[in-house]
This record gives sequence, structure tokens and C-alpha cells, in this order.
Amino acid sequence: MSLRLGMLGAGTLGDEMGFPVLAERKKALAVLLGGMIVAALAYRFLFLTDISFWLDEQISIGVAGEGPLYCVPAALRFSGHPPAFYCQLSIWMLLGRGDTWIMLNAIFWNVAAILTAFFVFRKRYDLLTALGATLSLALLPQMLAYALNVRMYSFMVVFSLLVWHFTEKTLGSNGAVLDAGTLKRDMRWRMLCQLLLGYTHALGPFYAALHGLYALWRARTAPSANARRAWFKYEVATGLLLLPVVINGFLRETQHTNSADMKALMDMVAINFFSGYAGMGVREAALLALALGFITLGAWRDRDIRRLGVFWVALPALLLLVITLGLKPILSPRIWAPFLPFFCLALALSLSRLKTPGILKAGLAAFWLGMLVYMNGAFWQQFEKPNDYHAVAATLTTETHKGDTVYLYGGPTAWGTLRSLLGPEWGSVLDVQAPANSRWQRVEAALGPALCARLRLCAKTDRLSWQGRALVLFQSDMTLRPDAARVWLVYDAADDAAAQKRQLKQAGYIPQAEDERGRDHLILYIKGAVS
Repeated sequence: MSLRLGMLGAGTLGDEMGFPVLAERKKALAVLLGGMIVAALAYRFLFLTDISFWLDEQISIGVAGEGPLYCVPAALRFSGHPPAFYCQLSIWMLLGRGDTWIMLNAIFWNVAAILTAFFVFRKRYDLLTALGATLSLALLPQMLAYALNVRMYSFMVVFSLLVWHFTEKTLGSNGAVLDAGTLKRDMRWRMLCQLLLGYTHALGPFYAALHGLYALWRARTAPSANARRAWFKYEVATGLLLLPVVINGFLRETQHTNSADMKALMDMVAINFFSGYAGMGVREAALLALALGFITLGAWRDRDIRRLGVFWVALPALLLLVITLGLKPILSPRIWAPFLPFFCLALALSLSRLKTPGILKAGLAAFWLGMLVYMNGAFWQQFEKPNDYHAVAATLTTETHKGDTVYLYGGPTAWGTLRSLLGPEWGSVLDVQAPANSRWQRVEAALGPALCARLRLCAKTDRLSWQGRALVLFQSDMTLRPDAARVWLVYDAADDAAAQKRQLKQAGYIPQAEDERGRDHLILYIKGAVS
């Protein structure tokens, strides 16, 4: 029987993936990989049986809940990130505000990211390479974590992939010379995707700049001078349009990590790639070393892999580390989102083009995918969000008395508690706010009462009533009622609320009981009681 494989894409199927498959079995192998991708996507929907939203997700829901018209001022008021993701979520929420419907938005963008990866990879590489890279991306536990978080990370992956796609299409050395109309259209699409990427995250301009550097490198061998000139013009325009995000990031002093010691950095790497929420363990370190080892070996001999490895693995890591150590802490557990697809593509290409016997490459690929499947199973067992506001609400329902005052420390903690207590239609984060801090008081003074009211940046109240209890939002000092005999303090353990505890003690309140619900603490204080 002939061992010659049919040509598919950039090379032969057997050569590209390294499997000793016969020509008549190539379709079966593609179906197998495609079926595994479908199964990985379907796996995400199993988590819809038990939905909860943690602190960061409450920011997304609260800001987007203001609707398409007011989600931009709400994002400026309450989030350190620009508003693109919140705007799309606000449109999504016009059709419903229930937990399941909102969580489906996260899954939708996650599935879209994985399907987009297959689409853009297939445009450049053979079918099995595209399937292998897409399957790795779908099985990465961190991508699964993105699917279960109503945050912007899957959204960013989609537009990072599309920027890369249009860069390769217009500037790639292997691309055809495009006519003026097609070139202009594709450059505009690239610019739009780059702007959406930049206006989604506080580090969006950093991600957009990396894509700009990559395009600059590709422009050296662009198929036409017209393509280079068009790229330069649109890149400058994109940079100018992203300046508001840059300025906002510096003014708000947005940062993530408080330290950059080796353990923190290694845990960050592990979370970004493999473990969802856990830190670096032996399993994660071994898998990451294996993947980076193959990418390094592939980059040693192959120009495509070298370009992917340098621009989308090594360079982001180096720049993020330099910025964190030299300027401001910006590393976060989810900062690597826009680069994960290219890591998976570099790995798939490295395995496929490695000059070793096919059976060895097949074994290595099977081991890699098998470990990812195993870690997805472990994710099911271990996955738990840090906050559980349903549990907080249940405790307040059973333990508080009429006449109690419940102080909710911090906007997201308050919104999550109010949503669980009063339902999705509990109110507006712009109308019900904690008193503004000194910085926002200066902003409100600069805007003036009329404009501040038009933008709804000034709160109408800082409290709501619930079954005879007062629910009070605060950000720093509490406005204590002199007649309140029993008060509750609800706060997230990320901030120990030490100043608020001192304020209660100075006012004569004695702690009587404390309860923990995930990362949230609830403390009952009684005035003048003996502890």
C-alpha cells in the first residue's frame, strides 16, 4: 500500500503533523481532532449548572447593567479598564439579566475565540496543524477559566487573532499583492480590530503596540510598497486614537501585582497557561518546560516558529517583566490572554516540523493532549470562584434582624450582595453609590453639577432598604447611625478593612460574631456589648 500522503495546505499531511498515517486515514484523523475540539467546547456548558459571579465579574455586570448609553461613564467611574467589552455586554443584557444568560456571554466569546483561532490558522497552515493548535488552545485550562468568567479575556483573544490575521494577509511575505480596494478594506478591518483590542483592557495599548511591532517586522518583506505605506498610515492613526486609554491608565495608576518575586512570577506563568487559579506545581512546570523546549527546538531551524516564538512568547514576557520591575506592577493572572493562541500555534508547528520519527512525534503529541485533558478533569474538581455572594445573601437573610444596618464595603462587594439579595433588577450602580473619594470629588467639581448629573456620575443615594434593614454602601469611612444598636460589616478579604474596624471600635461597637463565605467576611457588631 502506498505511503505517499496527499498534499494539504502548506505541506503534506504526514510531514506537517508528524504522524505515520496513511493517505486514506487522514480524514479520520482530522475528524478525531475536530471531534475533540467540539467536545472541549461542549464541556464548557456543563459548568452552567452552578453559576456564581466573583468580585471582578460584578464590575462587568454592574457597569454593563447601565445600558449602552451609560456604560461608558460607568466604566470610567468604576473600572480601571476601557469600555469596549462592557459596551457589548450591555447590549447582550438588553435581552436578559439572569445569571445563566450573562454567563452565556462569557462562553459565547470563548467559543468564538477558539473558532476564530481555527479560521485564521487554517488560512496560513495545513488542516491538521490548524486543528492541533486549536485543540491545544481549547484544552488549556486557562482558556476554560476565561469561558467561566464574565470578563474581557476571551473577547481580547478574538480581536488579537483578527489583527494578526489581517497583518499576515496584507503584509505577509507569502501573501499575494492585493488590489488597492482590497488592501484599503483589510487595513481598515485591521485598524478596527486593533482599536477594539486596545479599548478592552487597561493594557490594550500594550497589546496593540506589540501587534504594531509585529506588523513592522512583517512590513520589511511586504509584497508591495503600497501595503507598507497603507500600514504606516493606519498604524499612526491607531496609536493616536489609543492615547485616551494610555492617559487614563497612567492617571488611574492601574496596576495588578504588588510584588515581582520569583514565586509570584512563576505562579503567574502557571496560572496564565495551565492551572486556572492555582500556582506553579511540578506538573505545571514540567508541561511548560516541555512546551517551551519544543518551541525553542523548532525556532532553531524554522523561520515561522522563530517569528512566533520571539514576538508572541519571548518578547511579551520580557517586556512585561521589564515594565513590572522598572515602572509599575502590571502582571496579572490573565494578562497573557491575547498571546495564548500563538503559543499554541508555535507548539503545533514545532511538533509537526520536528525532524524525528513520526511515531515519536505522535507519542509526544498524544502525551501533551492527554495531560491537558487530565488537567481539564482536575479543573472540574477544583474550580471554585473566590467570592460567593449567594452565600453572603443567605447569611444576611437568616442572621440579620429588623433594624440592623449592613455596611457593604466596596462597590463590587455591594453589587454582588445586592444582586443576590434583591435580584438582578436591584438598582443602578450609578444611582446607588458610596460617597465619592477625594479624587472623584475633584472630578465632579471640575465637571460641574449639570454635566455630572447628565453623565449620572453623582450618586442619588448610598443606601437601600431591605425588609426593615438598611443596606449602606461605603468606600472608606462609614457614616454611622447613632441609633443603630446592631451593625454588620461585609468586606472582601483582599482588603482587611482594618480602618473600618477601628472606626467601629471607636464608636463603641464590639464584634460579636464573624462568618466567612469564600473570600467575603461578615462581622456582627453590637453597640456597648461585652465581647
